[in-house]
Amino acid sequence: MIPRLCLLLLGATFAFAQDKDEKERDDEGISIDEAPAPAEPGAEPVRTTAFPAREPGKKPATVEIRQKVYSFSLPADWVLSESKEPEAELAWDILLPGSTKRASLALLRNDNLVDARSAPYRQAAWIRKDKPDEKTEVRLKPCPRVVHDRATWIDLFLYRSVRNNHYVFRLGCSPDDFPQAEADMLAAVQSFSAKVEIWPPLPKGYQVSQEGTWLIARAPSVTASLAPLVKALKQTEKRFQKDHGPLPKGDPPIVVLVHGSQGDASKIEPKVADGVDGLYAALEHRRLYATPLDKDALEREGSLAGEAQMLLFCARYGDTMPLWVTGGERTVARAESITGKPLPSLDEGFVAWVSNLRLHTLDELEAIRASKNPNWETWNPEVFFYVAMLRAGKYRKQYRAFLDDYAETADGLGAFERHFGEISQEQLRVATNEFISTKLQEVKRERKK
Repeated sequence: MIPRLCLLLLGATFAFAQDKDEKERDDEGISIDEAPAPAEPGAEPVRTTAFPAREPGKKPATVEIRQKVYSFSLPADWVLSESKEPEAELAWDILLPGSTKRASLALLRNDNLVDARSAPYRQAAWIRKDKPDEKTEVRLKPCPRVVHDRATWIDLFLYRSVRNNHYVFRLGCSPDDFPQAEADMLAAVQSFSAKVEIWPPLPKGYQVSQEGTWLIARAPSVTASLAPLVKALKQTEKRFQKDHGPLPKGDPPIVVLVHGSQGDASKIEPKVADGVDGLYAALEHRRLYATPLDKDALEREGSLAGEAQMLLFCARYGDTMPLWVTGGERTVARAESITGKPLPSLDEGFVAWVSNLRLHTLDELEAIRASKNPNWETWNPEVFFYVAMLRAGKYRKQYRAFLDDYAETADGLGAFERHFGEISQEQLRVATNEFISTKLQEVKRERKK
């Protein structure tokens, strides 16, 4: 028996998953408009018109789309015809039920995203800059998305990540069709799966071992023990979770590529040359490049903790904004790794920064960071003391609320404005200077146990 629900797909092969048997579909009253005769006996009839409008509140039957490495379900009363879009993994023109207006759907891959959770804010900011007169809205539940309303056409962008592979579903349709189409797409995106390996791919020939959150990939040339490195990573994560909470369930591991030298790592990632002590955190790739750690290398262990902290922060919150917060958290982790104690205890080497400190406001620090030749010797210590104050000083309750908001929304800039918007930058500067002069507790350098 030929199913009466059909999906038009030109030049593509799909698998159909009928939600109900033939009798149940007849009872639903779903019908097919007159269509051209099938080319071969038993073939699906080619549908050229939309299905009738769906009954209000009625949940549609679905069909499963399986093409390339992707799988997801769409309503069976969507009529799709494959279209050409060079940058898309998959693309269709659509006839939505009860509509005479064109719609479109594309699945795109985007390797430039940091995280699917924060992607809507970056997309919305770009649209608002380019199209300031058009309405753009970020929506979070049940999945992160952007609604771009052009008055006569609405674009919906929905984001998913699978093993650090980032995808965007882009639906375009008329405003009249949008409410139902958005609801349908929310269900479709939640059904999405992809049979893909972790991105970027692991280099061939590397010895791989899973150490909790960390996926250690050892280059063939590395013969030194990695036990001190793994121990330091786990200690950093333990301190991080105490302050920030656990990472989201189901997140892919953070890959740690271990090479014998910084030069070897630079052959895979040229930016490693900008790292410190053979360490570099590639936030957009959820990767840490490292060299083996000696047992008593206290300074390098601190540097490792700082790079790992940034990756953990991004994994926990979905973004790196504001950058001064991420930079400050990085140095806090470095400092606490060296002392083995939480703030306001501080190693004598960090306390020495105070003598040359002229604390800028956050806006001034942003200008320093964004300049053609950033003065990192100014920026790094100052953002550290700001975050240290927020962690252990006057505004720690507001900072805790900011972090909780950030974890819920992945909106770092918005969360900071919501919880610190009524506190002036001068107040923050004064509070940080006060914290430095009255709260810091200097710790003499010794190997922590």
